Amino acid sequence: MKQTYLRAAAESYARVSELQTTCYHFIDSQSELLNERLTGHYRQLLTQCIKPKYINAIVCTALTELSYPTYDTDKHAWSGNQRAAFAGIAKSTWQDNQLCKQVNFVIDNVRSNASAVKAAIDEQLEG
Repeated sequence: MKQTYLRAAAESYARVSELQTTCYHFIDSQSELLNERLTGHYRQLLTQCIKPKYINAIVCTALTELSYPTYDTDKHAWSGNQRAAFAGIAKSTWQDNQLCKQVNFVIDNVRSNASAVKAAIDEQLEG
């Protein structure tokens, strides 16, 4: 319990952004509130990259895939076919629009933000 309070205090002193904090806590808890915050952020971010009709499916697929355990954090849990099936988008449409790149972007961005917060917290606790 004491370690939890120390990590929370270190996080507040680390001066990380709200998005980074949301990503960090989402990786651990997968709470609905955090999911909504991330969904809103990535919807807005992806509006310039892909057709609007695919945005919700992409973001939901990426955030759901993050809840699946992977043994190698450099790899993704699902294949392109699994992602297309989960999103309810035909494989040919998925591949033609290169939607895996967008899912990878969301997943990698969430992981990167979470790692940055973890590093900042560890630095506060050690330093």
